[in-house]
Amino acid sequence: KEIPDLKEALDRQDYSTLIQRAHNYVGSGASHGLKLITHIGQVLEFTAGQNQKTATAVLIDSFQNYLERVQIIRQ
Repeated sequence: KEIPDLKEALDRQDYSTLIQRAHNYVGSGASHGLKLITHIGQVLEFTAGQNQKTATAVLIDSFQNYLERVQIIRQ
């Protein structure tokens, strides 16, 4: 549900929601020792903060691919 929510916020150009979600990823990744999640959150927070729709969309797609790979590995 996370990825569709991010894509929907991007479609609405709701950068404040994207920034908030990204900030949450930074905190969550840091508290769980997940450096890649922390990094994705930081970059997403930056691109959304700059209203960079294309870069943000690419990052969301990359995040989705990462989460799908992690899910496959965990099975």
